[in-house]
Amino acid sequence: MIGVIAILAAAGAVFIFAGLVLSRAAKKKEEKYETFRELEMVPVEEEKEEPKFGRKGAWGEVLSFNDRVARIPVVRAFYTDTRSMESIRQKLTWSGNKYNLTPEEFVALRLTSCFGFTLLGVLFYLVFGILPLWAVVIFAVVGYIFPNLRLDSAVDKRQKEILNALPEFIDMLLVITESKTWIEALNEVPRYLRGPLAQEVRELNREIAAYGKPIDALVNFSDRTGVPEVRSLGHSIAQAEIVGQSMGEALKKQAESIRIAHWNYIDGEINKTTTWLALPLVGLMLPALILIALVPAIQILLSSIS
Repeated sequence: MIGVIAILAAAGAVFIFAGLVLSRAAKKKEEKYETFRELEMVPVEEEKEEPKFGRKGAWGEVLSFNDRVARIPVVRAFYTDTRSMESIRQKLTWSGNKYNLTPEEFVALRLTSCFGFTLLGVLFYLVFGILPLWAVVIFAVVGYIFPNLRLDSAVDKRQKEILNALPEFIDMLLVITESKTWIEALNEVPRYLRGPLAQEVRELNREIAAYGKPIDALVNFSDRTGVPEVRSLGHSIAQAEIVGQSMGEALKKQAESIRIAHWNYIDGEINKTTTWLALPLVGLMLPALILIALVPAIQILLSSIS
């Protein structure tokens, strides 16, 4: 009986994962079709207002996998929390969103992870008998927060890479701006950079070329990174463009402030090393020194008692 329950639970997890994959594939195909339709300049008829979830088809309402999951009352509570969904969307953007996840898909992934870890805990409890019952609850909690921890780690790693590459970026931008406009300099800089900052600058150039609104593109560039120094740089360039200030002077001031902020960040990381070095010192060396100091006294005490 236990084996049957485990097999059914595993099959359910597999079906959920397969549904997520197929839903993402269908969405990508639809986006690709929309792109080709725009390129071919095919007139698009005005669509009628559709229901909140899914679309109306010839056989009734046709729902995607995410929409079907969203109609479950327990899951719908997660989908309708606009503040939480906006926070997830922001973190996905800051992390680079390597897998192009939507907030709804991330919530479904988090619930699937919770279900999978719970299944693992149940298997250890029922089949192997090596865990107490309360450990299953811990497995479920770990499965629920694990995607969040991975997302926060990706955001922190990406923002650190952007912050480390920012002084070099602004120095090259300043040098090239002396002979060209700042928009032309932005097109030149990504060829000498690597990493997430180079990707964001390329996206900034694409937005400027596509929409012709550099100020709006700079705002989007600042929002996509989530780094305060990048936001300050974007605000400074936008202000200089609006007011008509010399772009070279504005970039020089930003280069000085960013380099100071970068050195402060490096000093903070260096100060953290003393804390990390203290952990093995207290945990490993100090007990050994205490044992070395106490062994003679213990020997003398035992000899006196005997």
